[in-house]
Amino acid sequence: MAPVTLSIVVATTGRPTLGVAVASATSQMLPGDELLIVFDDSGDAGDSPRNRVLDSLHGTHIAFLDDDDEYRPGALEAMRRFARTNPDRIGIFRIDLGMWGVAWAQRDLMASGTAMYLLPNLPDKLGRFGRAPGLPPGRVGDYKFIVETVASLGEPVWREEVIQDIRPVKGCTRIRHRFALRRRLRRFVGAPVPELRGAAPAYPEAREWARQLLRRSRQKQPDSWM
Repeated sequence: MAPVTLSIVVATTGRPTLGVAVASATSQMLPGDELLIVFDDSGDAGDSPRNRVLDSLHGTHIAFLDDDDEYRPGALEAMRRFARTNPDRIGIFRIDLGMWGVAWAQRDLMASGTAMYLLPNLPDKLGRFGRAPGLPPGRVGDYKFIVETVASLGEPVWREEVIQDIRPVKGCTRIRHRFALRRRLRRFVGAPVPELRGAAPAYPEAREWARQLLRRSRQKQPDSWM
């Protein structure tokens, strides 16, 4: 069995948190892994710089890290374990959104994002980042990318491991932010606030575009992928 090597793509606007983000990856990397830092001055949430490097990566698998996020200890090994037993499958892992909780709450492609993905490096089967039909301006291009990739590679495997902390807030600060958010919501809504579940908005046109694309690639696709 060929060894698993990781290509980790970091799109950055030059945030001061970049060094910590990179260190969280390099401390877990093994020989054969690579980390590419691509400068993002595109204004499209990193879509263009990620697209530029997709065809030039050398690892057997591709992962993504933003410059204000951090890999958890053991995250890269969790991805390697999955890749060894599922070399041609898409893995969608979980991430910690801080005061918003752990995602995914639902196995919904629209609720996923680049921080969750582990992809086999098959350039001719990868989608491209960009605005999906039916999504408003300002929505990042992850949805178009993952739907097109699923159409080529097949159903993703949803993993329980939490691999990244997104814009991490630690300890008491996280608890304080959570209570402050709930107080603000109560003030405006005037009613008890339910637990935040992280469910994605509907965007019916984008979901219909995904359904049609996935149905063309296979005879039937579960709606829960959308």
